[in-house]
Amino acid sequence: MPGELSSMGRSTRALLISFLGLSRGFQNHNHHGLPGYLRAKTLLGSKPFEVKESEFLREGMEFRRLGSSDLIVSKACVGTMMFGDQVDEATAVGILDAAFDDFSVNFIVHTTPCLPRLPVQANTVSFAQETSELYPMPADRSTHGAADRIVGKWLEGRAREDVVLASNVAGSGAGIDWLRKDGQRPRATKAQIIESVEASLERLGTDYIDLIQIGWPDRYSPSAGSDFFNVEEASEDADLYSEQLEAIRDLVDQGKVRAVGLSNETPYGLMRFLEAAKARDLPVVASVQHAYNLLERNALETSMLEACTYSNTGILAHSPLAGGALTGKYAKKEATEENRLKLFPGYTARYLLPSAEAAVIAYADVAENYGLTPAQLALSWCYSRPFIASTVIGATSVEQIRENLMALNCPLTEEMEQDIFELYCNDHRDPTIGIVEV
Repeated sequence: MPGELSSMGRSTRALLISFLGLSRGFQNHNHHGLPGYLRAKTLLGSKPFEVKESEFLREGMEFRRLGSSDLIVSKACVGTMMFGDQVDEATAVGILDAAFDDFSVNFIVHTTPCLPRLPVQANTVSFAQETSELYPMPADRSTHGAADRIVGKWLEGRAREDVVLASNVAGSGAGIDWLRKDGQRPRATKAQIIESVEASLERLGTDYIDLIQIGWPDRYSPSAGSDFFNVEEASEDADLYSEQLEAIRDLVDQGKVRAVGLSNETPYGLMRFLEAAKARDLPVVASVQHAYNLLERNALETSMLEACTYSNTGILAHSPLAGGALTGKYAKKEATEENRLKLFPGYTARYLLPSAEAAVIAYADVAENYGLTPAQLALSWCYSRPFIASTVIGATSVEQIRENLMALNCPLTEEMEQDIFELYCNDHRDPTIGIVEV
């Protein structure tokens, strides 16, 4: 078995494994005879709201309530970051048709990938954060908003109430003078949030957006380009939390938005938004969208998960395949000039670290041992976390979206969970943290 904890004493090993309820002797850790993370379904409010039949899913598609909102979302959802560039309109429509008609997906999310978190060296290239206003990616003045227009065309043939649509508003961003009408750089101010939503509604050809997300913190934050908080750079507008929620309140009152979410936030930021909502009777944050996969799980599981659990805030997991790295093809040097690791060097730089590549190979070996592809293992692992309300799946072809959703048919056994957990504990807890040239 990979990553044995043989160097630890028996009691230490049992204590460590039981932290997530993953020891082979489950009966010693909870009276239900289930791993702790599965038993936590009731505690975390992640029990399926309903299950719909699907021709291609043996157990159907699960639906869950998103945090404290009234939004009911499918366990997997479609991300649109590539629509309009790497994915042309016909292919994008095919992807959405397959997800909705064949797999009972009801949720579309304009994903906001996490910013580069690596300390960069002198000759590195950084990558600016983006949002659905800019999609497709890479961001360009001539194509921004194309993803909205494609989704809007697709929506023309659908009952609007059958689709849960999420979009993002850009936070602070330098170097972009063409997103706002007045040429100002993007910031998540009240005026800009309203302008952004109204422009998206026009492109989408719809009257409302179900979930509008603040794309990233509009303050200095370790989620905005670094793994470490630099106290010398600490800066925030304490009134901006209320201002942003006031904009959402006005949009809700006008029937243009149903709920608010955050993206790439920290536990501190979530708590500030919740405090502002309580103090001024403003909309409560329904969800947080966060990078979460086998290579990037520690930050969410050790901090954000606690905040979301106690506040009943839903979690949307983006990048479940780590930008494609967890398919194993990049570690095997099968990358092409068009692959995502080359298209977005800053966003994907962390997946090029030797430690990340070693983790990918180790997890691929586990997958092979159980007759799965690396992608099936990675996706099944993410799908099966009870605290994840929905997992955002990107695809560049109809075949790919089908393969990614078919991974819902690959449940993890206790032995698979054990092998994954031991790899994580022993060797691959934070493999994407480091310094790399891109």
